[in-house]
Amino acid sequence: MKSEAVNLLAIETARNACSVAVIGSNGVCAGATNLRPRSHAEQLVPMAMRVVAAAGLSFPQLDTIAVSAGPGSYTGLRIGVSTAKGFASAYGAQIVGVPTLQAYAHAADHLSRLRQNRPELVAIALTARRSELYFGVFEMKNGDGLPSMLLDACVLSIDDSLDALAGLAGGRMVGVAGDAAKGLVAATKDRFRAIEMEFVPSAMSIGKIGLERANAGHVDDLRSFEPYYLKDYVARVSDKSVFERLPT
Repeated sequence: MKSEAVNLLAIETARNACSVAVIGSNGVCAGATNLRPRSHAEQLVPMAMRVVAAAGLSFPQLDTIAVSAGPGSYTGLRIGVSTAKGFASAYGAQIVGVPTLQAYAHAADHLSRLRQNRPELVAIALTARRSELYFGVFEMKNGDGLPSMLLDACVLSIDDSLDALAGLAGGRMVGVAGDAAKGLVAATKDRFRAIEMEFVPSAMSIGKIGLERANAGHVDDLRSFEPYYLKDYVARVSDKSVFERLPT
């Protein structure tokens, strides 16, 4: 296992976007994103080849493969993780799974800083079928710090998601991003301050978080690493209330 990430390839395929990025030791970053749905299988490897070349690298020079680990689309996650494991195995690189919702919070926060309307908390709300959401809440740090987790990725109803945000907000502005954000913000009914945030899933966010995780020694085992699906195709109802999952 390598102790420090130097040249990193990042892959994001958890939802509709197919995105690849490289963060190189020479300071060069390169990336590409395709938003055409259901094109991951045909687009991912050619995109990776183009982006690695654009960064002035070859695949044997890659030290780390960072990949969006879930939750998200079953098919998208399988394609991304299997491709990442293939690259890591072929070129002797280490693999780092990055929590998808943390990467989405990072992407949303980056865009909000550019627009100077940065909230203190960011919630990611993605549709997960059967009237449930993939849901997570993150606190934004000053400067370029990565989002810190307040509520880990979980599957919740809209009502439980609102209860979680009401318990965490504490008077702070909450930004909500994801394909369920508009409905969730509309349902707050002034329980707390909330705004809808825009973002595009980006492998560059996967790469920045993956780089920090790799340098901190949070590297996954290549053989056993699998996507974090969080739920089966058939929804399961948790026995725990949302408040039992809140940090103490």
